[in-house]
Amino acid sequence: MRYLIKGMLTACLFYPLSLLAQNEIDALRYSQTGFGSTARSLAMGGAFGAPGADFSSLMINPAGIGVYKKSEFTFSLGFNNRITENDFLENKNSDSKFRVDIPDLGIVFAIPKRMKVV
Repeated sequence: MRYLIKGMLTACLFYPLSLLAQNEIDALRYSQTGFGSTARSLAMGGAFGAPGADFSSLMINPAGIGVYKKSEFTFSLGFNNRITENDFLENKNSDSKFRVDIPDLGIVFAIPKRMKVV
């Protein structure tokens, strides 16, 4: 019993030393948006890497291009509206940015495979 108590006390004293918290670099990393994608991929919540045959899935899973059966041209238009407000020591700041961009633009050429009938 004595060794169990000593072991638990030692674990409680040294366990917090191995913990790491987020810092300002992580806050910046997680606040940025990722790559643009098609409306079809955004409607699926960005979980479009496995099904393939969507131009935005090529960033996640390049093998998804093998599912294409016909050629395709994709074009998506995106809008970003960011408003930031902060208050630190009675010093208030705010910033607003509106941006129109093209998150997805691409073309895929598919060549049908001819089957040999024996």
